[in-house]
Amino acid sequence: MASEPPLVLAFDTSISMEATDVTPSRIVAAREAAHRFIEVVPAGVRVGLVAFDQTARVIIPPTTAKVVLDRAIDRLSLGEVTAIGE
Repeated sequence: MASEPPLVLAFDTSISMEATDVTPSRIVAAREAAHRFIEVVPAGVRVGLVAFDQTARVIIPPTTAKVVLDRAIDRLSLGEVTAIGE
């Protein structure tokens, strides 16, 4: 049986994620949604974490270690610029 391809969570870590148009803020809502997603990912499915603001960065390569992903999501910090088009 072939292994499943990994999933990748991509997080916008630009300063705009401080906005409160989503309660309490965009970044908090995104973190909570990511944590809920990780809870329901079937065992054995690899999930990676990428953050982007001025540049894109691999934070966690695809892994089955849900605790590692949860911790990394909580440690994401915001950058000043978004350059998605670049």
